[in-house]
Amino acid sequence: MCRGLPAGAVPGRCLSGLYRCTVFPAARGNAPAAKLSAADSKGLWREALVSVSFPLLLIIAVLGSIIGGFASPTEASGVGAFAALVLGLVRGR
Repeated sequence: MCRGLPAGAVPGRCLSGLYRCTVFPAARGNAPAAKLSAADSKGLWREALVSVSFPLLLIIAVLGSIIGGFASPTEASGVGAFAALVLGLVRGR
Protein backbone atom coordinates (compact mmCIF):
# COMPACT_ATOMS: atom_id res chain seq x y z
CA MET A 1 0.00 0.00 0.00
CA CYS A 2 1.41 3.37 -1.02
CA ARG A 3 1.46 6.06 1.65
CA GLY A 4 2.23 9.01 -0.63
CA LEU A 5 0.22 12.12 -1.27
CA PRO A 6 -3.36 11.91 -2.52
CA ALA A 7 -3.64 12.04 -6.30
CA GLY A 8 -4.97 15.60 -6.39
CA ALA A 9 -2.58 17.19 -3.89
CA VAL A 10 0.14 18.34 -6.28
CA PRO A 11 -2.18 19.54 -9.10
CA GLY A 12 -4.38 21.27 -6.52
CA ARG A 13 -1.45 23.17 -5.03
CA CYS A 14 -0.19 24.11 -8.49
CA LEU A 15 -3.61 25.47 -9.46
CA SER A 16 -4.01 27.40 -6.20
CA GLY A 17 -0.56 28.93 -6.69
CA LEU A 18 -1.42 30.00 -10.24
CA TYR A 19 -4.72 31.40 -8.98
CA ARG A 20 -2.89 33.48 -6.36
CA CYS A 21 -0.41 34.75 -8.95
CA THR A 22 -3.32 35.88 -11.12
CA VAL A 23 -5.87 37.23 -8.65
CA PHE A 24 -3.74 39.05 -6.07
CA PRO A 25 -2.03 41.44 -8.51
CA ALA A 26 -5.36 42.19 -10.19
CA ALA A 27 -7.01 42.86 -6.81
CA ARG A 28 -4.26 45.29 -5.78
CA GLY A 29 -4.89 47.40 -8.87
CA ASN A 30 -8.63 47.68 -8.13
CA ALA A 31 -8.43 48.87 -4.52
CA PRO A 32 -10.90 51.64 -3.63
CA ALA A 33 -9.28 55.06 -3.46
CA ALA A 34 -11.65 56.81 -1.05
CA LYS A 35 -13.37 55.91 2.21
CA LEU A 36 -17.13 55.37 2.21
CA SER A 37 -19.48 57.50 4.27
CA ALA A 38 -21.74 55.87 6.88
CA ALA A 39 -24.77 56.02 4.56
CA ASP A 40 -22.85 54.41 1.70
CA SER A 41 -21.50 51.77 4.05
CA LYS A 42 -25.00 50.84 5.25
CA GLY A 43 -26.21 50.38 1.67
CA LEU A 44 -23.11 48.35 0.89
CA TRP A 45 -23.77 46.00 3.81
CA ARG A 46 -27.37 45.53 2.68
CA GLU A 47 -26.30 44.75 -0.88
CA ALA A 48 -23.67 42.31 0.38
CA LEU A 49 -26.23 40.55 2.58
CA VAL A 50 -28.69 40.21 -0.31
CA SER A 51 -25.94 39.05 -2.65
CA VAL A 52 -24.90 36.31 -0.22
CA SER A 53 -28.38 35.26 0.87
CA PHE A 54 -29.74 34.40 -2.59
CA PRO A 55 -27.04 31.87 -3.52
CA LEU A 56 -27.29 30.46 0.00
CA LEU A 57 -31.04 29.97 -0.46
CA LEU A 58 -30.36 28.22 -3.77
CA ILE A 59 -27.87 25.86 -2.13
CA ILE A 60 -30.30 25.14 0.69
CA ALA A 61 -33.10 24.41 -1.81
CA VAL A 62 -31.01 21.92 -3.79
CA LEU A 63 -29.27 20.17 -0.90
CA GLY A 64 -32.39 20.31 1.25
CA SER A 65 -34.40 18.50 -1.38
CA ILE A 66 -31.74 15.77 -1.59
CA ILE A 67 -31.08 15.40 2.14
CA GLY A 68 -34.79 15.67 2.95
CA GLY A 69 -35.50 12.80 0.60
CA PHE A 70 -37.85 14.77 -1.62
CA ALA A 71 -35.74 14.47 -4.75
CA SER A 72 -32.93 12.44 -6.23
CA PRO A 73 -29.80 14.33 -7.33
CA THR A 74 -31.14 14.46 -10.88
CA GLU A 75 -34.48 15.85 -9.76
CA ALA A 76 -32.70 18.27 -7.45
CA SER A 77 -31.17 19.91 -10.51
CA GLY A 78 -34.70 20.77 -11.59
CA VAL A 79 -35.40 22.14 -8.12
CA GLY A 80 -32.25 24.25 -8.42
CA ALA A 81 -33.25 25.55 -11.85
CA PHE A 82 -36.70 26.50 -10.58
CA ALA A 83 -35.27 28.13 -7.45
CA ALA A 84 -32.81 30.11 -9.60
CA LEU A 85 -35.67 31.30 -11.79
CA VAL A 86 -37.73 32.40 -8.79
CA LEU A 87 -34.75 34.14 -7.14
CA GLY A 88 -33.94 35.87 -10.43
CA LEU A 89 -37.52 37.14 -10.71
CA VAL A 90 -37.45 38.33 -7.08
CA ARG A 91 -34.14 40.09 -7.66
CA GLY A 92 -35.36 41.57 -10.93
CA ARG A 93 -32.43 40.35 -13.01
